[in-house]
Formats: sequence, C-alpha cells, structure tokens
Amino acid sequence: MKITIKLLEKFGACEERIDFHREHFSESAPLIDILTKSINEKDSNEYKKYSCWLLSCLMTRKQQISFAIYCARLVLDIFEKEYPNDKRCDAAIKAASRWIKNPSEKNRWSAELADREAYQAAYDAAGVGYIAIDCDLSSASAAAYAAYYAAGAAGTRSVLYARRYANEAANEALAADCDAFKKIIGHGLKVVAYNN
Repeated sequence: MKITIKLLEKFGACEERIDFHREHFSESAPLIDILTKSINEKDSNEYKKYSCWLLSCLMTRKQQISFAIYCARLVLDIFEKEYPNDKRCDAAIKAASRWIKNPSEKNRWSAELADREAYQAAYDAAGVGYIAIDCDLSSASAAAYAAYYAAGAAGTRSVLYARRYANEAANEALAADCDAFKKIIGHGLKVVAYNN
C-alpha cells in the first residue's frame, strides 16, 4: 500500500504531519518502508508517533479499538507492578474488550464509565510520579493512560475519536515502554493487512 499526500489529506492530517511525510518520504512511499524506517530510527519519537497515527488511520473503528486494547494490555503490567491493588486500568481494558465482543449501547456506556476510572488512576499515578520524580511511576502513569484511551475508544460513538484514542493508546504504551514499539507496529500492520 502506498501512502500519498492525497491519502494523508483524506485522513485529515495536519500540516505538520504532511510536512513530516514530505521531508522524510517524499510525495509517496510504501507503508512498509515507512514502518521499517520508524523501527530503524532508534532515537526518533516523531517517526514512531507518525507510524502509530498512520496505522490507526488505516483501521476500521472496531480495529482501532482492538488496537488500543492491545497497546494497553502490552503495558498493563507496568502499572500493576507499581499499584498491585488498583484494578481500575484492568477494568477499563476489560470493559473495552466486552464492547469488541458485543458492541451494544450497554457495553459502550460501561467502557465510557471505565475510561473515567482509568483516567483517575493515571492522574493519581502521575501526581505521585511528579512528586517522587521516579521513572517507574511515570511509566505506570503512561500505562494507565493507555488503558484510559482503550476504554475511551470503545466508549465513544465517534469514529474520529476512536482513531485518536487508538493513536494515543499506542503513544502512551510507547511512553510506558519504548521497547514495545516493534510489537505495536507488528500488531498494527497485521490488522491493516487484514483489510487488504
């Protein structure tokens, strides 16, 4: 699949993303080349963020929610290691997973409520992390935000918000564990390849 400027405009890419694409990939580039370069650019978060956003744009709403759940599950253990008795993030991921299995209004509403709890867990962990200036605690906060975005993706009725939440879940998972990038991209690529 070729990623062109016209396709990026169709996705509603901001001017910065279009400029980034032009600068690094010209007018058109195969998706696999973009993802490979992102994996090989060890020190560039911009490549990683661009790749996560691009993959989320290529997914259906249900795939975006599944992708967000995958990203949140990938780093949930980081949060649970710091807060073993706090089950709010796990509950948020489970609520989003229930919507995937049965996309009813009841399950959407349950995910929407659970995202608020996960947000509070992330906020609580961030507050402690800022006070303690502890890298593990900020990773725990990022992992909790990934759960918040996963539940938020399932809780929203908006396709655009589902895409945003999927992208944010991936970015927060990366913030929690930068080594997770290859797994996130690999999973996202499998999902997108399923569409074609």
